[in-house]
Amino acid sequence: MLDNLSLLDGLIVVVYFAAVLGIGIYHARKREDSGSDDFISGSRQMPWLAVLGSIVATEVSAATFLATPGVGFADNMSYLQFGVGSFIARIIIAFVFLGAFYTANSLTIYAFLAQRFGNATRYTATLFFILTRLLASAVRLMIAATGLSLILEVPFAVCLAIFTLVAIAYTDSGGIRGIIWTDILQALVFISCGITMLLYIGDSIGWATITEIGNAHGRF
Repeated sequence: MLDNLSLLDGLIVVVYFAAVLGIGIYHARKREDSGSDDFISGSRQMPWLAVLGSIVATEVSAATFLATPGVGFADNMSYLQFGVGSFIARIIIAFVFLGAFYTANSLTIYAFLAQRFGNATRYTATLFFILTRLLASAVRLMIAATGLSLILEVPFAVCLAIFTLVAIAYTDSGGIRGIIWTDILQALVFISCGITMLLYIGDSIGWATITEIGNAHGRF
């Protein structure tokens, strides 16, 4: 590891991965007597706040922390328009599409497509989703593994294997319950660290100085 990383830094990484696996194992024991419906949907008993936190954590990936700041630095805050569009899209989806899912009693969009348009549409949509999701997830996984590899000076292949195996382990063992509660942990870490970093930077440099430099270079 790097010389400026202490034993505490290493312990934080180990404890975090242990907590992620622990959540998956805990929910695996809780669903031992449950069927596939609980594995996929949590028996439709998950708190909506937990689901909301899971969605936030899913969207805030390593790319958000390691790549997006570079986009903002190289360009400006126009990147935030994606957040505006996403917010509007959620409202439309909530009021237009979710009601149709509940009416059709569909567990996934693909089951709904099969009922509405037939299996040809279902399989085509499934194929496109798998291909695009694999490409997008591969990039995010690569960024996360690269970041950890550079910080801890651990070979990239080792970091990639650790991330992959841990994700498979808690997903396979805990089902959607394990995924959601693991995402809650991730959301707490992401949000708290992001706020702490902003406050630290603002206190160290000064908000007035940040605003002045940003305006001078057209970053706002």
